[in-house]
Amino acid sequence: MRIALIPVKALGLLVRHRCLLLIAAVAALFILPFALSRDPEICVLNAIGLAYVLFQFRRFALGWAVGKAAGAAQRRAAERAQKNDARKGDRDDDGNGN
Repeated sequence: MRIALIPVKALGLLVRHRCLLLIAAVAALFILPFALSRDPEICVLNAIGLAYVLFQFRRFALGWAVGKAAGAAQRRAAERAQKNDARKGDRDDDGNGN
């Protein structure tokens, strides 16, 4: 019974993470001719193509993650600056807070 749930869990993981779903779809495009072909030359070319596509998607995923982290850091910095400006606005014009 547990073995039958593995594809269901894998499908759920792919649906939750769209990037993995995209990688799986592109990999399937390369694996399908690989599985259907009996010609060794085509098999080798498909394996090389699959390795290249997976490498490019790894670069894409890494760049996406770095971009998300940089955006979050920039958002936090903007919130801190806004809080600091609000605190400065509470002070008198002479800037000593009295």
